[in-house]
Amino acid sequence: MFLPPLLTTPLLKIPLVLSGATFVHLATTPPTDPPKSHEVRRFEEGADTLSQYSRRSVIIFKATVWLGALSETILILAERAYPAAWATRVLSEIPDPYAPSRLRLSAPFLLGWALLAGGAALRRAAYRTLGRLFTWELALRDGHALCTAGPYATVRHPGYAAILAVLVGNALCAAAPGGVWRECWVQTWAGAGVVVYGAVATAVTAAMLVGRVAKEDEALRRAFGTEWEEWAARTPYQLVPFVY
Repeated sequence: MFLPPLLTTPLLKIPLVLSGATFVHLATTPPTDPPKSHEVRRFEEGADTLSQYSRRSVIIFKATVWLGALSETILILAERAYPAAWATRVLSEIPDPYAPSRLRLSAPFLLGWALLAGGAALRRAAYRTLGRLFTWELALRDGHALCTAGPYATVRHPGYAAILAVLVGNALCAAAPGGVWRECWVQTWAGAGVVVYGAVATAVTAAMLVGRVAKEDEALRRAFGTEWEEWAARTPYQLVPFVY
C-alpha cells in the first residue's frame, strides 16, 4: 500500500513505536491482585493453564516489547546522527550497520498500531467497568455481581476481545517491513529465537483466550441463572459484534 512521503519519515515512527509499547504495557498489566483461593475454587472449572502462567509470562512479554521499541528508537536516532561518535559506536554493534536506513513506517505497522490503540482503550474500559471483579484468573469474587454495563452491553467478553486485538496488533507491528525485528534482529540466532518464540506464544495464548470464553459463560450462567440468560439474549455476541 502506498503511503505519502511524510508518513514514511523514520522520525515519525518513534512516537508511534513508543506509544505502541505503552499500549501493550497498559493492556497487559493486571488491574487487581490475584483472587483468593476460595474465589478460584468457586469457579468450579478445575486448573486453568492460562491463569497459571499469565502473570509470570507477561513480564517477559512486556520486556521484549520494550526492548524492541527502545532499540528501534535508538537505531533511528543513530542513523540520523551518524557520523557522531555515539551513533558510530551504536551502528558498529549491530549485525547489519545498514539496517537502520531501512527502518520506516509501513501500512501493516500502522494497522497494527491502530489495533494496539483500540485494544488498549477497550481493555482499560473493561477494567474500569468491572473494577475489583476483573481478574486475570478464572474466579467468582466474594459479592460477585453480573456486569452488563459499558462495553459489556455490546459484547459479553470485551476484555478478551481487547487483549486479542493487542496480540494481533503487536504481531503486525513486529512483523511489518521496516521494523527493527524484521530488518535487524531476526538476522541473529538470538533474535530469530525470540521471534519464533513470540509467534508461537502469541498463537497459543490467543487460542487459550478464545477457549476461555465458553468456560466463563458457563460459570456465569450457573452463578446467575436467569439474569445471565437475559443478558446473553440482549448481548448475543461474545467477542466481536455481528461476527462472534
